[in-house]
Amino acid sequence: MPRTPESLLVRRFGTTEPPAEARRLCAGRLEADLADGQLRSIRYDGIEIIRGISYVIRDKDWGSYTLNSSELHVTETRGGFFVRYEASCVDTENSEQTINLSARIECFNEHDLIFEVTACPVKDFMTARCGFTILHPLNGTVGQSALVDHADGSEEKTHFPDLIEPWQPFKDVRAITHYPKDGLCVSCRMEGDVFETEDQRAWSDASFKTYVRPLALPWPYILPEKKPFKQSVRLRIRDERNGIKEGEDQSLSPATLKLGPPIGRMPDIGLILTPEVALSQQMTRERIREINPRLLLLHYDPAAGHDRAALQRLKTLTDHLGDDLSFHKRLEFAVPVDEDPQIVITRLRADLDATGLDIDSLMLCPDVDRQSTPPGSAWPACPSLETIYEAARTIFPDLSLGGGMMSYFTELNRKRPPREPLDFVAHGTSAIVHAADDLSVMQTLQTLPDITRSTRQIIGVSMPYHIAPASIAMRQNPYGARLIPNPSRHRQPMTDRDPRQAGTFAAAWQVGYFAGIASETVESVTVGIIDTPMSLWDRETIFPIYHTSRVLSEASGRTSYACQLDNSHIFSALAFVKPYGARRADGVSCPHLLLSNLTNEPQELIIDDHREARIIMRLDDEGDDFSERPLPDGYVTLSPYATVLVVLGL
Repeated sequence: MPRTPESLLVRRFGTTEPPAEARRLCAGRLEADLADGQLRSIRYDGIEIIRGISYVIRDKDWGSYTLNSSELHVTETRGGFFVRYEASCVDTENSEQTINLSARIECFNEHDLIFEVTACPVKDFMTARCGFTILHPLNGTVGQSALVDHADGSEEKTHFPDLIEPWQPFKDVRAITHYPKDGLCVSCRMEGDVFETEDQRAWSDASFKTYVRPLALPWPYILPEKKPFKQSVRLRIRDERNGIKEGEDQSLSPATLKLGPPIGRMPDIGLILTPEVALSQQMTRERIREINPRLLLLHYDPAAGHDRAALQRLKTLTDHLGDDLSFHKRLEFAVPVDEDPQIVITRLRADLDATGLDIDSLMLCPDVDRQSTPPGSAWPACPSLETIYEAARTIFPDLSLGGGMMSYFTELNRKRPPREPLDFVAHGTSAIVHAADDLSVMQTLQTLPDITRSTRQIIGVSMPYHIAPASIAMRQNPYGARLIPNPSRHRQPMTDRDPRQAGTFAAAWQVGYFAGIASETVESVTVGIIDTPMSLWDRETIFPIYHTSRVLSEASGRTSYACQLDNSHIFSALAFVKPYGARRADGVSCPHLLLSNLTNEPQELIIDDHREARIIMRLDDEGDDFSERPLPDGYVTLSPYATVLVVLGL
């Protein structure tokens, strides 16, 4: 029976809220998508030149306000387009926190576009940011030349960074000129405030972001009552390519996938347990056993009230899973910094001994470091990492000790741990720190090779490297006082309740995640926090991401293969062998292929050298299907955000 429109949305996204609709605007070879009053995917001659121009208003905790637009007027002519709208942002908890906007977008020809906004607070308005953000895409920028105009009139010949650095690459910015292709020059000029540029890859956002205000200035800050202020962004394009078309849109032809040589090992799969987990439920125990994770990450945070009783609870939880499972137990310890580390870690050792909780490794992170310290800001009081690690080494001489961050790569990059005392390093990622629309979340996958490459530059090529957790939702908010509540299941940044966790979207994103980190050796990836909104199931439903996690767990430690895939912005592919998978006549294991559609449109793909290929799992609009289907011609059609598991009989 065909799904209703509402049930189809729930199947894909875990919510009945539809994706934001975009309107394509054209001026000759210049195109832009208008969605929710913002411009996205600005392309010239098919080449993405700017990923987005948005007017962003944040609350005091960096949560995003919803822009309520009205009186939208769009006029398109033969040579350009013109947009006008009024809008407002209202704090749902304090209606006096209201700001009104008047916006205009004008594009007279394919070489000139301007976006201008005048804002006026109704009352004094507290915000962490209010103004334009401009996103430069990664293609044509990473490691490439740029010309920066500063507010004092000076010019600086520089480049966009290659590796991700903790500081802003460009400060005091008035304009940025970059060169997406040879002979193509794009200038972006900002007026009305002080702008600077940060490398958003640090948060797994696939862009360089230019924004107001500089992070070194105090936040939150007050916009005065009834005092209007205006900002503008202007794009100018110079094309000296003599009419040569170099567009990048290949979406009309089927993608082709070819299996390459072995490139490494698949990461181990981990799950996070907290003392609050209700493992007394039989279903929860069975689900963990079916996934059979190689790592259980046991979360322990005295600041959250965890004590010896919490450790006893964690022991009970792990004991309930049975003796026949083989998993590594790691305690993730948020180290209190208000006492001497020797005293704190000695007490932890005594509590572990008293409860009988045996652990194989200990990951230490100062609890104060879970809140981010922006570049130029004063660091909070904290014992040195060397002091903490030295105390742990003395008290736990036989354990594997790890450092890094319980938050994200951003914080690891800003406070880099010393290598010598450590046996491993870890950090997490979240896909909705700054934006939560479907396109932005899928684009975060583009940053993973740079994140893992930059981490390796920090920790060295031989240091074991773990990611915990790898999730769409935010486990904890390092950038504000709280996570943003999301009871209505919207696409909401900075929340631990992303509805897409329950849909095929999350499964496709997860496949893309593992494909994105395949170029570097990562020992383990933690994929879910049990009995929380970031779990792989709830009390009634097994989510599609549960099935992809189970497949990935079966492949833990096995050989992975390169996947040569064109249209990688449309598909993600991950190839590996499974220990108990199909074998050829000569006994060699057949490669398995996880393949996902990362888009909101049906897509087609051809598997090269597809002899005896067959689908053995399909997660799509119709449901979860584990029947075997041959692929005699290697031709695969995937519905939006669908995932298949293919056995290649090579």
